[in-house]
Amino acid sequence: MLAGIAGTAQITLTSANQTSNTDQSITITDSNDNIVTRSSIPYRRKTKIIAFDKPDTGSVFDPDDY
Repeated sequence: MLAGIAGTAQITLTSANQTSNTDQSITITDSNDNIVTRSSIPYRRKTKIIAFDKPDTGSVFDPDDY
């Protein structure tokens, strides 16, 4: 379910959209694919980067900020 949410949200939460919409504090981008092996079976690992931006206050990650 999380993969579906991330994939759907990525359509809107792009870096280009963030540039034109200063209220957007989250971006989702693709990263490098990798081949990993588990129990002698190769798997393709798809990686996405979810970035959370907010004004720098030195605080820890708080989901309520986004």
